[in-house]
Amino acid sequence: MFADRLIAGDAIKRIKSVTQNGDRVLGVDGFRVTHEGFVAVLDLIIDLSAKTISRERAAAEAIEFVVSRGANGVVFEAVVEHRANGG
Repeated sequence: MFADRLIAGDAIKRIKSVTQNGDRVLGVDGFRVTHEGFVAVLDLIIDLSAKTISRERAAAEAIEFVVSRGANGVVFEAVVEHRANGG
């Protein structure tokens, strides 16, 4: 599995795009960029998969999360559930 690590603005665009395509954001993983590479930080992870919410609400919460944590030196991956029928 390959996931793009994106700066905050690009992560927000990706979240909006997948939601408009009918997919659901299950969570966002944030990473600090260091000289050694990418470091996962628990404070930069949100899990929306267990919540009984609409895909639009999941996207709104994911975007709010990214906006509030989108400092320099942080990149994000959006975890997405794709529609089963692909269309």
